[in-house]
Amino acid sequence: MEGPRADLRLSSAAWLPVNPCDLDSEQMSYEDDYVQHLAKVEGILNHLESLGPQHDDELFLMVDGYDAWFQLPPDILVQRYHSIVDSSTNRYAADESDFTNTVIFGQDKLCWPGTASRAACWAVPDSTLWSQAFGPDTDYGIVEHNRPRWLNSGTIIGPVKDVRDIFTATLEKIREHHSENSDQFYFANVFAEQSYARGPTTTQQWPNITESPQEGPEALEIPRVPSSKRTEYGIGIDYESSLFQTVAFYEDYITWITYYNSTQEIQPKPTSFHANNPYHHFPLPSDLATSFPPPGPKDKPPTSPLPATWFNLPLATNTITKQIAPLIHFTGKKGYREMWWHRNWFYPVGKELLRWRQSVDAGAGDARTAGEEARVLPWERLCWRYEEYLFGESGAGGLGKA
Repeated sequence: MEGPRADLRLSSAAWLPVNPCDLDSEQMSYEDDYVQHLAKVEGILNHLESLGPQHDDELFLMVDGYDAWFQLPPDILVQRYHSIVDSSTNRYAADESDFTNTVIFGQDKLCWPGTASRAACWAVPDSTLWSQAFGPDTDYGIVEHNRPRWLNSGTIIGPVKDVRDIFTATLEKIREHHSENSDQFYFANVFAEQSYARGPTTTQQWPNITESPQEGPEALEIPRVPSSKRTEYGIGIDYESSLFQTVAFYEDYITWITYYNSTQEIQPKPTSFHANNPYHHFPLPSDLATSFPPPGPKDKPPTSPLPATWFNLPLATNTITKQIAPLIHFTGKKGYREMWWHRNWFYPVGKELLRWRQSVDAGAGDARTAGEEARVLPWERLCWRYEEYLFGESGAGGLGKA
């Protein structure tokens, strides 16, 4: 997947390090929208099926090619994934249910595409965020004040076998009844059927179906699933943005924070309204406080400008959940990709990071295509034309058009 927008993702992946595998862009580019979205789902499914059963329990990460970049290393992403899985298992166990969410999607604050009567808009679990996370009009005011409840299909992580099953079910829906030119529409439908079969969580109430209009635009869509058809796929949402941070409607709630030595959460004093307001305190998460940015202290040359600790680096932070996401996904206004690029912690030392990576791994910065005829796409082919921009060197211009 070539182009300047992809270079933002590839360069951030190279520096952290992550070794991406791209679907061949030549196989994914079609003028017909139906064929385009069918190819995206079918292309990834073909790759998953080619991995074989020996890879079934390995983690698979899918990221939109042009709209995302990495902020933290993959080991942090994996640790947090397992934490989310464990938390969801415990949450359902508390409700005396044995459900487990093993495939985690990114979050949206708006149900899209479609209308509110879609099952994918109303038949979804409650958000894990506090009921007034965005103030007194949370969930009842503007979209920016909605808690994230809906699925975003641009970022997905889970075991190969589970992701494969979800893509198979989604592809079936596209082929059965194509009505929207969005793969997210069909992933959300699979999620809605799962959620409807599970039932509402203990913290929410669904609309009264019996009192809903049976016809017209206000009529609720009710999932009609034969009893013999599978509905459980272990789909969950990263509500807290601990893995994936979507940007749409979060623009005012994302900022770059340098944490210095802030590690302990302050507990408010009940006798003083103004003392130690926890909303004004942002501790560095423990998984970052006890780890190091690449290359790490053992591999860092003595005179190198590369960072030695996360404490002194500006990190994109969700000011509501206080999470620092490993991956930023630029849903909504795409201009933020370029506007925010220079704010990344690795921007001033990008060239040094890449050269260090290439000194220990000759393929650092390269990507490869998936499938039987996989090809290596070297950094020199993909990104060298944009190094001045990516590394912030003098005289650098913009990225131009994708």
